[in-house]
Amino acid sequence: VGTESAARDMDVMRSLVGDEKLNYFGFSYGTSLGGMYADLFPKKVGRMVLDSAVDTGMRDSRRAYEQVLGFEHAFERYARHCVNTGTCPLGSTVDAAKKKMRALFDQAFKKPFPTADPKRPLNRNMLMYGVMIAMYNTAYRSYLDTGLSQLIKNNDGSFLLGWFDLAIGREGGKFKNNSDEAMTAINCADYPSSSPSVTKKYQEKLKKEAPLFSAGSDGEGTDLCSLLPYHPKSNPGPY
Repeated sequence: VGTESAARDMDVMRSLVGDEKLNYFGFSYGTSLGGMYADLFPKKVGRMVLDSAVDTGMRDSRRAYEQVLGFEHAFERYARHCVNTGTCPLGSTVDAAKKKMRALFDQAFKKPFPTADPKRPLNRNMLMYGVMIAMYNTAYRSYLDTGLSQLIKNNDGSFLLGWFDLAIGREGGKFKNNSDEAMTAINCADYPSSSPSVTKKYQEKLKKEAPLFSAGSDGEGTDLCSLLPYHPKSNPGPY
């Protein structure tokens, strides 16, 4: 299920539809898939756009660290936007907004927020993932504004639970696809797992450099990929 296998499958699809070359647009992980394809089939590349490129020379722990830093900076921009509206439920300054958001994460961890579904309160994982997804597109800011307002003013996590379900493809109690599981399996097939000491080192760095989103980095230094039976010998490397 690794990226090399997927890139080879993509070339089969290119051939089956009768295209002489592959025209391709990829962002985030898609830049790794496109980069791998270009390495394997350089003469078959047509027009290719790679946006928000993944650094495939990094181990998983370092890439996760960099991504959390990115979320931290993106939230600061969101907080500035929220404060500038004059009606920000998180507070009147960026620092206040970050502290309030962290307090909400901590509260959700200790006691998940009630929602319209008594069996599914809004826990920290749900809340944090929903906030992170909202950082990907400024068009999502209004949804986060609404959800946070209801959470803070009414102690109601229903809107944010719905946003979380939308983000992970959950509908009517079922998942539309297995993209989250696939992403884990693919990354673990591409990259060697990090040692507990290395993983722990980046978790400690995040506590200082990303005080908001490091709330989700309080594990025991375990790389999920280390729990799977297959371990690649090296990273894909630069394309």
